[in-house]
Amino acid sequence: MTLTKSLSATILSALPYLVLMSGTGNAQTVPAPIPVPALYQSLYTSLQTDISTFTQSIPTTYNASTFYAVQLLSASSDNGLNLLNANTNAGVQMEMNQLRALGITAVTVHIDFPYLYEPYYSNPTEYQQMLAFYTNLASEVHGMGMKLIVETQVAKSNPITGVSAAGTYAQQLPWSTYMAGRAQNAAIVAANVRPDYLTVISEPDTEAQMSGQTQAGTVAGSVQMLQAIVAAVDAAGASGIKLGAGTGSWMSNISSFMTAYAKQPVSYLDIHVYTVNKNFLPNAITAANIAHQAGKPMAMTEAWLQKVSDSQLGQSSANTGMQLNNYSFFEPLDAQFLQAMVKLANYEDFTFISPFYSNYFFAYLPYSASSSPSVAVAMQAGSVAMQQGQYSTLGPVFENMILPAPDRTAPQVPSAPVAEATKTEVVLMWNPATDNVGVAGYQVFKNGALIGTTVTTSFVDTNGSKGSGASYTLDAFDASGNVSPHSAAAVVH
Repeated sequence: MTLTKSLSATILSALPYLVLMSGTGNAQTVPAPIPVPALYQSLYTSLQTDISTFTQSIPTTYNASTFYAVQLLSASSDNGLNLLNANTNAGVQMEMNQLRALGITAVTVHIDFPYLYEPYYSNPTEYQQMLAFYTNLASEVHGMGMKLIVETQVAKSNPITGVSAAGTYAQQLPWSTYMAGRAQNAAIVAANVRPDYLTVISEPDTEAQMSGQTQAGTVAGSVQMLQAIVAAVDAAGASGIKLGAGTGSWMSNISSFMTAYAKQPVSYLDIHVYTVNKNFLPNAITAANIAHQAGKPMAMTEAWLQKVSDSQLGQSSANTGMQLNNYSFFEPLDAQFLQAMVKLANYEDFTFISPFYSNYFFAYLPYSASSSPSVAVAMQAGSVAMQQGQYSTLGPVFENMILPAPDRTAPQVPSAPVAEATKTEVVLMWNPATDNVGVAGYQVFKNGALIGTTVTTSFVDTNGSKGSGASYTLDAFDASGNVSPHSAAAVVH
């Protein structure tokens, strides 16, 4: 189906394309390079070299059993009590729908300690509301036919939302109390939220830093805590949930941690991949080999390209990599990084992988030498794009990486809208259209002219009125830019 001019302008015209071979063996479109500011050219070239060298070292295979998740950022416990705001559920539902339209079959959510640890709350009602939020979320995810992956580690201060109290709570606790709290938080998640996969330890070094619990960053202390968590989950009667533990690929002693975790009663080993410098990418293969030798599956609950040079590793200046994520000139490199992760997952038989900063599937920001927009600004840009059914180039590119074949099937024709008119507006409603992957949104037309785009199944024409005789139709589009034929018309009499 040929794209309408309006949809082409909003979904697929952001960048030109070039062809790259993916891990599935299908020809894929990826963003073509755009000018890189001179200030960042050396960094860009260095990261590109690291990614290319790693990618070329991995044989091309295809593993149909690997599934793909992404972080459901709107539901992360990093948002703290903001999750209890009245409009949160609608935002979460919208994000899930738009991610599913990319072929995503699972979502990953952080439910970190102490957000489901009742002693943390001075107001018990807030604890019950937070528990209800996540139990309802699990029902919605599973009701959509998607898998739910939960990470539960220690909360950290969130500069985006301003949430900080939970990030300092852990630092006040004795080690024994901290371990018991982490175990109880995980047990509550397992027994009540009942995710399909639950990673209970993921970055021992980061946890030690954020919590102030130095033992958490040692092999012995981390294993001690893992044993306490497993025992608490078992005692809660949460059978059937797959528990995992792992590290970041940047850890110098990754083999020691992974080997120790592999000896524990966990269902899988996990890894986070952010930095591509030095030997960090090959460390992911080392971790996978340890898992395979122990007869355990391997997973990757977090991955994104961190924009730091070798000299910045381990320094506070590495935080600038968060802001560099925002810029569109890095979009082609993000695509190459995700390409490498998909290829790794297929070759090493990962159960799943889950890219982290999913907001960049919807929008990037243009670079400006005179300003440095915050991550919060980029998140807002992604949210606005999501509400319009718009994607960055990276979103459809990632979809093309993970599907067995490119999506060239248009959604089914939507049902005719039902119009309810007053003297000042016309409210249109219709049934959801279907698609082989997922519907990204709808375009609404009045007398043949486009008047708006929506990701819901309703639309309000504030320039309409009863008795106008206007004719309203709509079409449905997916993330790949396929567009359905127009629906039958609703005429306002």
